[in-house]
Amino acid sequence: MVRFIELDPAAYKGAIMIVDIDGTVTNDHNSQVSGSAKEQLKALASKATVYLCSNSTSTARFWQLARETGTIYLGTTLRKPDPRILKLIPDTAGKRIVVIGDKRLTDGR
Repeated sequence: MVRFIELDPAAYKGAIMIVDIDGTVTNDHNSQVSGSAKEQLKALASKATVYLCSNSTSTARFWQLARETGTIYLGTTLRKPDPRILKLIPDTAGKRIVVIGDKRLTDGR
């Protein structure tokens, strides 16, 4: 398994990325985002359209993280892995969609 901060941003050029926050961008049970994780989000956002997603209800920190990193927070009451989340993302036709998370059961199908 590749850690989030080890992803190669160039590999996602032109993709739409949905990135889980808790447990992927942060460590499990830790709400703090490291500087290296923020830099990775910025690097990914320079190559792809990056959406942040979480099942947590503490959304203020997610909106702030999105502002700081040039990403987009998917503020929704839908919970992962609900496929309706994809309908919140415009212009997905013909684009590669990549989901990055720490738990296959809740972050992807």
